Amino acid sequence: MKRITLSLLSLSLIFCSCTRKQEQPKSNQGDNIDSNLVMLQPTLLNVQLTVPEDTSVALENFVGTEVKVHMTKGYGQDSAFALKSAKLLEQIINSPEFKQLVLAQSYAHNQGMSAEEIYNKIITAHEMDGPGGSDSVLDLRLRIITKQEDGQKWINNCYPNSGTIGIDGGGTGIAAVCPEWLRMTARENHPGWLAAHFIHEYMHILDFRHPNSKPQSVPYKIHAIVENFAIKFMPVAE
Repeated sequence: MKRITLSLLSLSLIFCSCTRKQEQPKSNQGDNIDSNLVMLQPTLLNVQLTVPEDTSVALENFVGTEVKVHMTKGYGQDSAFALKSAKLLEQIINSPEFKQLVLAQSYAHNQGMSAEEIYNKIITAHEMDGPGGSDSVLDLRLRIITKQEDGQKWINNCYPNSGTIGIDGGGTGIAAVCPEWLRMTARENHPGWLAAHFIHEYMHILDFRHPNSKPQSVPYKIHAIVENFAIKFMPVAE
């Protein structure tokens, strides 16, 4: 195997898809984005992934784990875009290349799990937080950040250049996204960005955290793998 650096031109989504509320165990926690990142500006970010020599990048039609969107509260006309992004995520996680890449990594904050156990946890899709659902169904419950539910602080955090994309929904199983970021992503027609955001938040729902060493953590590395695939294969979501 070899180590390569995949340069992903994206919004600051790639390393930091959410911002946590005050440290409260299993309760709407998020991740602080590095202060030098700008939320609504393209940023060239590097994440080092281990890539097997024989990895060919191609998606298959086989679906073993379903990605199911149960709600898109407040998404409005962007609900269809969320479904498109979820479909892309479904195709990616069921590809053999996704499995190869997940198995090839080392992870910080891995709960003592091996790469294979982490992959199996994703595919089994047994949610630790929120209402959950059937196993082998990756259950997404989505909403936008609002003043009523999250307070003025989180509305302010959603302003451009604030460094916030969403709240991970730890404890509730419902991931919230900044409405401005959602509209921008839909307008630019980049379902891969939203798909990567979904999987990052979903890793929190599976109870993976990253108090430090963020780029080496499970949510960040899985996020990077999904976004790298999405950049290459966005047409599959059309």
